[in-house]
Amino acid sequence: MLSLGLFFLLLTGATPSPPDAPSNWVHPQDGPHLDFELRVEQQTLRLSVQLNLACADELVGVLREDLHRLDPVEVEGLRETLLEFVSEHSELRADGVLLEGTPHHFDWTPPDLERLLYYPRFGTRALTTLRLALEFPAAQAVENLSFFWTNYPPNLTVSVEREDAPGLEVRTRVIAYGTHQAFVLSSDSPGLQWTAPPESQRLRMLEVPVPGHDNKSTLGYRPGLLLGLGLGVLGLLIAGRGGQHRRHGLGISLAGFLLALGIGLGQDAASDDVLTSADGKGIFLALHTNLYRSFDSTGEEEIYSALATAVAGPLLEELYVDLQQSLSMQEQGGARAEVEDLRHGSVQIDPDSLSPDSFEVLAKWQVDAAVHHFGHFHRRTTGYEARYTLALGPLGWKIQEYDPLAQERLASSTDDPALALSDEDTRDEIEPDEVERNETAPPDAPPAKTKSNQEGSR
Repeated sequence: MLSLGLFFLLLTGATPSPPDAPSNWVHPQDGPHLDFELRVEQQTLRLSVQLNLACADELVGVLREDLHRLDPVEVEGLRETLLEFVSEHSELRADGVLLEGTPHHFDWTPPDLERLLYYPRFGTRALTTLRLALEFPAAQAVENLSFFWTNYPPNLTVSVEREDAPGLEVRTRVIAYGTHQAFVLSSDSPGLQWTAPPESQRLRMLEVPVPGHDNKSTLGYRPGLLLGLGLGVLGLLIAGRGGQHRRHGLGISLAGFLLALGIGLGQDAASDDVLTSADGKGIFLALHTNLYRSFDSTGEEEIYSALATAVAGPLLEELYVDLQQSLSMQEQGGARAEVEDLRHGSVQIDPDSLSPDSFEVLAKWQVDAAVHHFGHFHRRTTGYEARYTLALGPLGWKIQEYDPLAQERLASSTDDPALALSDEDTRDEIEPDEVERNETAPPDAPPAKTKSNQEGSR
């Protein structure tokens, strides 16, 4: 069976471009390219820098034996030079305090020579990718960030002539508290200011309904039970005095214990009621929404805690490992996917499966996702159909099993016209009239591009 983590990656279409990609499929750019990512994790900030060898040549100009390739013996010298350069030309402040970073990670990817044909100008220098990261300790949870970058080499992708080329624009993303915000830095706007979102907009999980256990139905349960038991004990004490009190005491005791027994049996009967389809749908929508929201988690503890609100059993461990591997791939330059909207369509509860502690769901839904690659990003809308098994455990209702049945790309767009994909052959497998917006899903629409350095937020 397909792992749920891989199933999520497939929803984004986070796959490399095909080997027969056209010559305008720039991934990354055929020229110098640089990206930043700032990630807030508890009391630690991480600055990730991703650039190609062409950009490194523009920034630091480390001599190599062969201009068009990076030899493994030259990597260490380039790493030290780049780390020193990034520290010198960047400034990161958290809540007004200037932070000093320490090296956390460095790696590089040799060029994929099968794609060399599509990079006629910079060739292997455009395809060789370098990644480095710095960590910055913070004294407390960060509420405000400022970041500045001071060096913008010529954008030789836009202009062949160096003197006519504008300065490179640097995409920078801030990922914190389950939110993502994008900026574009340039020589005219070299810094960004970020403020933590209010609590209501941070990563938050929906409360899962508990059918048959609302406050009104249970309000008198505990006091009534205690009253009945109290009367029963009091009656026994009175009966123990003997004489004429014995009959009255036994009567009071019998009435009290019968009251307690009746309340207990009534509560058990209420708890044993079979779920209705409406109950099951409410439970599923909350859990399914929480599952998708958990993909916005960052740190290890946050990831596990978020997933545990939606799934349990072996599926929880499987999905946790998948997400950890996905984050590791992102650090190594892999595609990064962000869920922007979740819309549930048909949600059908199998009536034959309904019981007090489990049921099955056949669901259709659509997901809007932004997929970020080194060099560009694009958005995709994908439709899904799957069967889920939900079960009631010690910690409440959780998703225990799932079986993916279908998925289909419904739409695709990109921030670069040269990368636009044709949607002529897409087929809407989920009928539009049966898809309604999930009112409990994040309401934000995909960000629009602006002329300011803030590109968009989610």
